Amino acid sequence: MMPHYATGATVFQSLPFIPHPKQTMHPFAAALFLVLAGCLGASEPEAPEPEPTSEPADGASVVVPPPSPAAPETPPPPPPDPTFSGTRRAIPETMRAKMIGVTWQEGCPLHLDDLALLEVVHWTMDDTVAQGQLVVAATQADALLDVFAALFDARFPIHQMRPAHEFGGSDDASMAANNTSAFNCRKKTGGISWSEHSYGEAIDINTVQNPYVRGTRVLPAEGRPYVERDPTVPGLIVADGPVVAAFRAVGWKWGGHWRSLKDYQHFSASGR
Repeated sequence: MMPHYATGATVFQSLPFIPHPKQTMHPFAAALFLVLAGCLGASEPEAPEPEPTSEPADGASVVVPPPSPAAPETPPPPPPDPTFSGTRRAIPETMRAKMIGVTWQEGCPLHLDDLALLEVVHWTMDDTVAQGQLVVAATQADALLDVFAALFDARFPIHQMRPAHEFGGSDDASMAANNTSAFNCRKKTGGISWSEHSYGEAIDINTVQNPYVRGTRVLPAEGRPYVERDPTVPGLIVADGPVVAAFRAVGWKWGGHWRSLKDYQHFSASGR
């Protein structure tokens, strides 16, 4: 049997023609059979699937997510609060050499061996911490370390703290520099007897903010604006403030309590 074809060569159905083994196929029919078999067995290739695209469809907008915020940096811990430190020791040889003939000489009521050097940290007028030196009587050294520890805890500011020999032994120069000092073998201000500073048992603190006042005399002259006492002024000493309390705790007295004159900078073991 031969394959069936529709008019116009459009194939509706075709069955492979299998000749009988003893039958001989005409050459033209064989060729036509091979052509039709190839056409029927071929199929159109499938269209490839469209590749995904990042382009938005017409009219659509792309929402780009914002970048993830960076993790906040952990701030460094604040520095620890400063703490008080203070030491006492014998006057070193290098300092003795500077003191002799300046703040100490033969005939002074106290020998150099009876003095001690205090080295203490203190608050400054700039709210920073500095180290200062005081030369005091060795018998008072421990008590005075307690005093300056209390002043440090109260954050009471001290302009500077340097031994008097750095000012040539001049009390006027030390006061004008707003210096806090102790030992200086000299006579009393306006007197002929030994000052309590000659015994290493007196300290003058912030001499500008706390001047010596007797009538119209003010020492140092730079302290005149502070004759009227204003407790809000940094470094100024008042009766109910931490400085008077700290010295009172070790038995020292304040010159601001004197009646005949006011020595606001002055503290002493004897009260003189």
